[in-house]
Amino acid sequence: MDVLSVSSMEEAVSLLHSKRNAAIIAGGTDLLVKRARNKLSADPLIDICGISILKGISHEENCLRIGALTTFAMLEQELDAYPFCAALKQAAYEMGAPQIRNRATIGGNVVTGSPAGDGIVALLALDAKVELVSESGKRWIALCDFFTGPGKTIIKPDEILTALIIPQQSGKSCFYKVGKRNALAIAILSVAVYAEIRERKFETIRISVGSAAPIPMRALRTEQFLLNHEMEETAVHEAIRLIRKEISPIDDVRATAAYRHELAGNILQFLLQRLGM
Repeated sequence: MDVLSVSSMEEAVSLLHSKRNAAIIAGGTDLLVKRARNKLSADPLIDICGISILKGISHEENCLRIGALTTFAMLEQELDAYPFCAALKQAAYEMGAPQIRNRATIGGNVVTGSPAGDGIVALLALDAKVELVSESGKRWIALCDFFTGPGKTIIKPDEILTALIIPQQSGKSCFYKVGKRNALAIAILSVAVYAEIRERKFETIRISVGSAAPIPMRALRTEQFLLNHEMEETAVHEAIRLIRKEISPIDDVRATAAYRHELAGNILQFLLQRLGM
């Protein structure tokens, strides 16, 4: 297997367009596992780690731009400057061991498309968009429209995910994950919530759930119910009932579907109470 290193986006998109069986590699924490299991047929791999413009966080007009090569360790360190992104900071902290967080990139986490992806769940609650670049140009897609199935996305073979775009926001967010262990574990279930609360009413509310459906999902019916409701016990209990109906988890080696249904309501209650404090 050949690995071709590039230092510019122009070179990367040109190679990806001309090499029909090529794949992009950056941190490699998912891709190299696939290779070790003989589940990777791509050849060559195009290493984009040398493209410096894809690294780091920048504040642009009315939005936050996170380069696709930004590692989870960088997210954990740099997101203190953006309090509304607390959910993403917490997800970054809980994502794997320090060695993984220092290599794994947010772009790779999103492109992998795992229903359990920690970064994805937080980004969904923050209403993020993905930026995709190819020789044909550039396009932006809402993250909630990006996933089509477990490990599947709408990205085209000649496109590279270059950034995550998060709108500037005034509310608060939080993230909670349950795994087999307190750390270094794939989520049994995770939930992220973003809310803007005024006079105890939800003026904006977004709820995302991981490991609860074939794709990372927004709990739209639960959101719709809570919108403009007061933060009070009856509303929270109804939200718990709705989110348990809205998700469609499976039984697997990590947990039963019934346990995940129970968890979804319990975690949502905990996060809503935290945001309402």
